[in-house]
Amino acid sequence: MNILKISTMKINFLNIVHLGVVSSILLLLFVFTNNVSAQTTGAACGTVTCCDGGYWKCPIGCNMDPACGCSYECANGTFQMGCNWAPVSGSMMCVLNDPIGACDTISNCASSPPSGGECYGWTTGPCGGNEYGANCPSTSRSKWRYCTDTGWESTCEYDSACTPTCNSYNFVSGSVSPSVITQGSTATVRCNYGAIVDCIGTKIKNSSGTISDWPNGCTWAGWQGNDAIFNCPANLSPGSYANVCNLRAGTGSNCCAREDEQGSFTVINGRIQGRRYDGCPAGINTSVGGIGSFSLNNNYMPYNLPVNAYSTGNTLTPGTSYNVSFSPPAGYTAQYSVCNNCIDHPASSWVAGNTVSVTTPSNPASGLLFSYVDLYWRCVETPSCTVSLTPPFANLTTGQDLNFTAYVSNIKGGTVSNVTFTSSNPTAVSLSVASDLTSPYQTLAASVSAGSSTITASCVMDGIARGSDTAAVTVVNAMPWWQVEGGAVVANGRVNSLIPETCSGTSCTPYLILDSIGLYPAVLFYKGQYDLGGVNTLAQPSSPSWNSNSIYPFNSYNFKFFDEKLSVVERNTINTNTFSATGFMSSGANEYKGYYVFYYDGSLGDLNLTGDVNVSNRKVILIVKNASLNIGGKINVDTGKGFFTAIIEKGINVNPTVGGTPSATRTPDLEGVYFTNGQFKTGFGDKQLYVRGSVVGLGYSGAVEGALDGVILERDLGSLNSTNPGELFEYGPDQVMKFATFLGERSITWVETNP
Repeated sequence: MNILKISTMKINFLNIVHLGVVSSILLLLFVFTNNVSAQTTGAACGTVTCCDGGYWKCPIGCNMDPACGCSYECANGTFQMGCNWAPVSGSMMCVLNDPIGACDTISNCASSPPSGGECYGWTTGPCGGNEYGANCPSTSRSKWRYCTDTGWESTCEYDSACTPTCNSYNFVSGSVSPSVITQGSTATVRCNYGAIVDCIGTKIKNSSGTISDWPNGCTWAGWQGNDAIFNCPANLSPGSYANVCNLRAGTGSNCCAREDEQGSFTVINGRIQGRRYDGCPAGINTSVGGIGSFSLNNNYMPYNLPVNAYSTGNTLTPGTSYNVSFSPPAGYTAQYSVCNNCIDHPASSWVAGNTVSVTTPSNPASGLLFSYVDLYWRCVETPSCTVSLTPPFANLTTGQDLNFTAYVSNIKGGTVSNVTFTSSNPTAVSLSVASDLTSPYQTLAASVSAGSSTITASCVMDGIARGSDTAAVTVVNAMPWWQVEGGAVVANGRVNSLIPETCSGTSCTPYLILDSIGLYPAVLFYKGQYDLGGVNTLAQPSSPSWNSNSIYPFNSYNFKFFDEKLSVVERNTINTNTFSATGFMSSGANEYKGYYVFYYDGSLGDLNLTGDVNVSNRKVILIVKNASLNIGGKINVDTGKGFFTAIIEKGINVNPTVGGTPSATRTPDLEGVYFTNGQFKTGFGDKQLYVRGSVVGLGYSGAVEGALDGVILERDLGSLNSTNPGELFEYGPDQVMKFATFLGERSITWVETNP
């Protein structure tokens, strides 16, 4: 007959009173599948007999046997459930919590459950079974039973019928590396039996022939081909050992047990030993440190030394570095000699120092099971010397050089090989000589930049500085200064330009007025005095030193004079206080007698001139009334063709950004004639201002001419001051020659001066 299989479910029924209700609930909750298999009524299933219709009979020990497939069968649409008892109402007993998932009619169950604490008989399963959590090995069978108070129990029982015949494997190879192993380090062991199996292991055999496991075991490292690889800590006593590969029985690979010896190795350790050799004063206690405790004559090898010997004993690890120190008595220094796995200490082997790092050899000494470092020490009288460095201090300006000399005396315990010189701040002070071999010992200090530095001179003996002296050096930047090329300097007052001492030679000429090619030397005109700094003995007004203490008449030439001249000419009015310099090149500008006159009345405050401009061959006149002119960019002309002049009532202020780095090839920043009733200020900045033409500042304060300094020089180049002026004014003959005739007087006044 066809039997439908039921999907396995676990169903709990509570408080069920009437059998018909139970049946209907069961019918609703179980789900049938379409799987069909044949089952004979009353047939044997496993080791038990099923009920009619393919169901087991109670008691529990029968119908709960999972080996019986008919526990999952249904017949004729009725259900049976395994007999896991629970009380309902009255004396009626029914099954609940069936772990099998099938169901049973009440009529097929026993009238009452087994008495409390009763266990039913064991059911035996297959080899390696896992019923009810038995998890048996392949050599044992699983067994299980049911107890009314504790539920299901399982166990494993060895069965010789489960044990197959072991598998034999032939030994191929074995090895240990390295062949010399430091005590406590790790050896790599390989064993090969021609197959990848889980029964391979490794053991060791000592020199007495005893085979044992590795003291701390080995860790599995993996397979390489058929090589089983192990990492084994060599926590063994120094000596010779053999590797023993083996196969173990009872594993999943079911190997036949065997042992095979192949591969030998030696375990070694190390020591540091030595002697306090000679040179130390008698009766002075000296000690060796950094290597742990030791005692004199402590097992010194290869033979004992009777005097001042020491040894760590065989307690160290070969191939390991150790720092060893020696404490000589006061007034002495130490020397050491090292010999690895030997005791030779020739004269050439001694090195100065009281601390040394030594490494115990990785291989043992000949005939021994350990390696050793033989470390000798001796005392040497401490060399010393005294240094006196002159000058003891110095104040320099950038670019200035000064020679320092070190004198050495009181030399003891050897000879002076050389004197070294160092600068604590090379960016401020650099030295020409770092080490001088001959007396007198000297170095040249060059002041590079502002700052301070300490120069140290040290006398060296046996490669060690034995004495030293210092000198303090302070470096400051040279004071800012200015210079003129090719034209006269005229002032109805004092003239100051502090030419630094470092300005000399071909790179810097220490004259206030430089000669211009093709022109005669110019004259310095001043009133009262001029000051060129006094620190540079070569500084003078010009190459022939022409100067004149006299008054130059400027009274008739001031802003009012030029303003009146220009009031009657055709002008271009500027109606904004910010004017781009390129506006001077406007194609719509009005021209007067070949000149373009631009006028600003000052009603909007000072005039700000922005951007760079080259007026090319155009001739431009800018007049600013009741205000100052702020120049924010470069103004250039085509030499000999263009012309530019600024006539300003209050003052001219040059932006510090207008300028550049000093160079023999760079072009001017401003070209033209710059005239102001007030002050011409170059602006505080670190860029050099290069003007080609003429600059006039009358220094008016109110109606008084000369009450203020007419030209204010504010550029400071820092370290570049040493050889470069902050402002360079070059006479521009073309600009003077192109000055508009309608701005001058036709008469010529001759004034005699006292050169």
